Amino acid sequence: MKIVIRVVAFAAVLGVYYGVAALLPADAEAAVGLVAVATVAIGEFTWARRDGRVVDLSDGLRDWLVVACVLAVFWWVTLVRFEGATDVVDQIRTNFLSVVLTAAVLYAPPVVGLLLGRDARRA
Repeated sequence: MKIVIRVVAFAAVLGVYYGVAALLPADAEAAVGLVAVATVAIGEFTWARRDGRVVDLSDGLRDWLVVACVLAVFWWVTLVRFEGATDVVDQIRTNFLSVVLTAAVLYAPPVVGLLLGRDARRA
């Protein structure tokens, strides 16, 4: 259940990003995208730091890996649909390495947060 709550929370952040991006001129979309990535990364780090204090490291790493992968796929599917593509599966297959890279970028902050949370628990 906690994985679903996290995915929904961060998917809502990405939904707001696409809503704002649709209202702005095309040259501002990149900046809004960077703000969205930063917002998700800071949120993941903060939430994972709390998790580091209360859950086992392996459970936290597994949970956040699932969250990062689901968010990466959600992000790319939404991006492809936002750009007007009709064949989402083909676009995801074409951009597979970008989806994996997005998942890695979204997985790094929680890993650091979990490790720092564990250190705070020991102190």
